[in-house]
Amino acid sequence: MFNGDHYRLLLLLILYTVQGIPMGFLMRSMPIMLKKYYSYSDIGVLAMCSYPYKFKFLIAPIVDTVYWKRLGRRRSWIIPIQLLAGIIMFIVAMNLQTLIQDYSVHIVALAFTAIFFCLAVQDIAVDGWAVTIVKEENLNYSATVQNVGLSLGIGISTTIYLALNSSHFCNSFIRPWYVNPSLLELEDSVYSEPIINEKTFMIGWGILTIFASLYAFLLHNEKDDRIKFKEEDTLGVIDTFKLAKNLVFNRHTMVLIFFWVVTKLFSRFSLTQDLYLLNEKKYDQGNYSIATAIKFPCEIMTSLLISKYAFSNPFRTKYIFLFVSIVVNLLSVNVFLYNYDSLVVYSPYLVDICVIVMVVANNVASTAEFNCDIAIMNKMCNKGNGGTHITIFASLMNASGIISDLYSYRVVDNFGMFMPTFTGSILSVLVLILVIPILKILEKTKREDFYHPLEKQKVE
Repeated sequence: MFNGDHYRLLLLLILYTVQGIPMGFLMRSMPIMLKKYYSYSDIGVLAMCSYPYKFKFLIAPIVDTVYWKRLGRRRSWIIPIQLLAGIIMFIVAMNLQTLIQDYSVHIVALAFTAIFFCLAVQDIAVDGWAVTIVKEENLNYSATVQNVGLSLGIGISTTIYLALNSSHFCNSFIRPWYVNPSLLELEDSVYSEPIINEKTFMIGWGILTIFASLYAFLLHNEKDDRIKFKEEDTLGVIDTFKLAKNLVFNRHTMVLIFFWVVTKLFSRFSLTQDLYLLNEKKYDQGNYSIATAIKFPCEIMTSLLISKYAFSNPFRTKYIFLFVSIVVNLLSVNVFLYNYDSLVVYSPYLVDICVIVMVVANNVASTAEFNCDIAIMNKMCNKGNGGTHITIFASLMNASGIISDLYSYRVVDNFGMFMPTFTGSILSVLVLILVIPILKILEKTKREDFYHPLEKQKVE
């Protein structure tokens, strides 16, 4: 099925999983934990800690061209940066409560930003490796492995963490297997606390990064990559920076950026729906973790089912699922959450079913969109400088949501969830209708349309 690329795809799966764990923890689980200390606007400040990830194309040329030959072009960055991220995670874990209680949200965001910087560098190297480590016919599987790995890591740091961080869930489903039930009812006992807290989880991830680094170092030789490049086939640092500049200001790239920006412009108000459900409506964290556990296999199946079609028609597939996302968000916020209190009185079990449907539908739609974006990047990037190419595309894609991120949390803080989400959904539909001509232009673009002149000389 994978034509001899099994172990290479397994390596990518491990690296993307290790990368996805802190992403999910810092961007999804921690805001839920910290909402009792901070406002929605403060949570928006924490969301800015991912900016190194959004602007990673600024350092991509260095990561793509500077390396130690004996260790390999990609491993020279992956191994040490993973170890550094693990060390920072250890330090933050040991001082997390002090940071939260004694310092402002900006200090906490600064600590998270340092971790995201390491993740950004790692992502550049791994993305570049993913383009060259497998055969041409397996590139669609490379995109799928990326999404599966990131989804697995995010699932571990959200589903598993939120479940084990809920004392109610632990005492209902886990501890009865090995603890006398009468002990679980005692207040102020060790069993009134969850099995895992933030500190334990962050230390565990730090240990995992060390093992992943050892695996990449000991069990895979970069010289064995199926797609090899001679030294003269790659660009130097200066030429790679020129490549980055020309790629960003390429007219085809500008059209792609415009497409990404406008389709996200009014659709970000629903980002806070999980926070609203758990903190404002006091929905049980353990039950929510069950919903996220159910959505995880749905994400994997979505990635597997959509991978080939997304790789052949990425823009049109993404366009379809943009409509799906708008409908799902509108129903989740303006129908379910708006009538939440009435549903709780009518049937708590119906609420649980609605939460599962909301979580699964939102994640299936976003997973499909993400697969399409990965397919777009893999289809357009040049393999010789894949790290820079795919990183620039990924950075531009992530940065396209900055404009809406800057105001969406503050708007929700001031006006609530319902009116902004409803208005944003209507405006998003109008935008999607207006960008149909842009969609047709993008469907006609080819990989060569994004090449720097220096790259064309290398390819020829």
